[in-house]
Amino acid sequence: MAKFTPNYRLHQWEPTDPFLREDFNADLSAVDTALGRLTRSAEDSAYNLYNLMLQNDYEGKYTGYKNALIFDGFTDESGIAEKSESILQTNEGLLLSGTGQGNVSTTTKSGTVLVSGTVYSDTFQADGVGYLEKITFSGYYLEDPGDDTLDTSLTIYVNDQVAAQKSFLASSTTHYTITLDTPVPIVPGDRFFLTLAAPSNTWFRLYRSAADEKHAAVTFEFRSAASESGSIQTVPCILDSAASKARLYVRSSGGSVVPELNGVQLELVEESEADSLQGMSCTERCWIATGSWEEVVLTFRISRNDVEDCRFFDYGLILL
Repeated sequence: MAKFTPNYRLHQWEPTDPFLREDFNADLSAVDTALGRLTRSAEDSAYNLYNLMLQNDYEGKYTGYKNALIFDGFTDESGIAEKSESILQTNEGLLLSGTGQGNVSTTTKSGTVLVSGTVYSDTFQADGVGYLEKITFSGYYLEDPGDDTLDTSLTIYVNDQVAAQKSFLASSTTHYTITLDTPVPIVPGDRFFLTLAAPSNTWFRLYRSAADEKHAAVTFEFRSAASESGSIQTVPCILDSAASKARLYVRSSGGSVVPELNGVQLELVEESEADSLQGMSCTERCWIATGSWEEVVLTFRISRNDVEDCRFFDYGLILL
């Protein structure tokens, strides 16, 4: 008479025991069920770990690289190898928008303000996406005898952080156009202003703002970043050992985010309403793929699909 294993009651036959095909089928069915539970458990555990790692990443805690889990909450661009200019980083992930940022000008008031030390512009708030490329303003320098130029510096602040700096020579010129060395990205809600600094006791004067007579009147010139679509490609990840199964979770809102794994589109298997880790309503989609990978590169093709904004909050790739 056959004995049974303690956990799944699989048959353990003695050499003299009779056996039936049904017994083999029952054993194989039990093994298959157990392996299925094990796989689902591994996927569930990895998914929970993905959320935990993202939370730690948002909170600024070191997470390190995990061979079987690749994730990004886009708190910076360190995990992005290539990105369309139409996709900008925000505090809530990546943004593709149909609203471009236009030029912003200060209303000018009669009279001038003296740049002796530091003078500020008015503060503005962005209502679109774009890249700040140029600053224009009007003024004049009453030069000292024998010195017809003045070393002057301009500093751009975005959300109270220095975003760009540029030095130039003030002169008797009345209109100045300062082109930034690197355009400054701007997204809706960003607050921006500038300062102009010159040595004290000099006579560099700028036309002043109507909103605050102590501020200089300036124009911020933007290049719009509004677009219908764009893409990003992740930094390649070399695995310690080859993986054969992939499960990718993506959280986004508006439009569409379609992933590719090493240039091959994955199969969409799940879609549900969720909240991002910042508490914003979003859709969580799950894609799967099978293959053999020793190096992993993800490409995400992002489209607005005629809605105003598409936000890409985060992703987590589980490799088994």
